[in-house]
Amino acid sequence: MLCYSVLRTIILPNNYSDLDLLLLKNEGYTEEELKFNNLLGVIEQAERRVYFKALKKRIQSIQESAGRESEDDINSMMFPNDDDKE
Repeated sequence: MLCYSVLRTIILPNNYSDLDLLLLKNEGYTEEELKFNNLLGVIEQAERRVYFKALKKRIQSIQESAGRESEDDINSMMFPNDDDKE
């Protein structure tokens, strides 16, 4: 038995943001629909941009407090879930 599916066209605003792209994953579009609309790679790039912007903000925050903190404190802020594996 053959199974067919209808792939929806995704319409984005002219000046879409990374948030618009990230929300597509939560709006019920399938991976096939995202691929069909050539958005899968674009969404992955948006995810990386958002991640690195957040990381940059975290580093800036740590650098601003670096004069007041020890190296161990800075490491624990950068890597809060790391256990010492020595």
